[in-house]
Amino acid sequence: AEDIPGDGIDQDCSGSDAEVTGRILDDVLTGELIVTEVMNNPYSVGDDVGEWVEIFNNSNSDIDLNGLVVSDNGDDSFTVTESILIPSREHVVFGLSLDTAVNGGVTASFAYSGFILSNNADEVILSHNGRVLDEMVYSSDLGYGMSVGKSLSLDVDKYDFNDNDVS
Repeated sequence: AEDIPGDGIDQDCSGSDAEVTGRILDDVLTGELIVTEVMNNPYSVGDDVGEWVEIFNNSNSDIDLNGLVVSDNGDDSFTVTESILIPSREHVVFGLSLDTAVNGGVTASFAYSGFILSNNADEVILSHNGRVLDEMVYSSDLGYGMSVGKSLSLDVDKYDFNDNDVS
């Protein structure tokens, strides 16, 4: 079996768990991880299981997301508490549920709690040790189309930490 690095289980029976490879968050620069998509108001399932956030590795190397904090300007936040490797130029989704049968069919890499996305206006801030790596702010006042069941998705030609602030 293929060993999943950093999960504490020796799937390949080699005698030890595979180590996570990739840069640690202390070495990640602002803009190397960006928010690319947010499902803030799902239609086919409830907000309590169907909300999710997608991030993108905008760098040329893999990054270990262990310790990444996702928050807003209020009291909502969660911390990635396991090693999740996001390959260079790839996406990772954090969701309220990992169960695709109840979350609207989304494949998420990490289930979180304590972070609720407002249906009208909110922020998604990626940080580590108090240092902001990216921030995305959305609201209808900023020109975002707030349609039930439709995610707020960044145009692939705008994958930049400044461009994801523009509706």
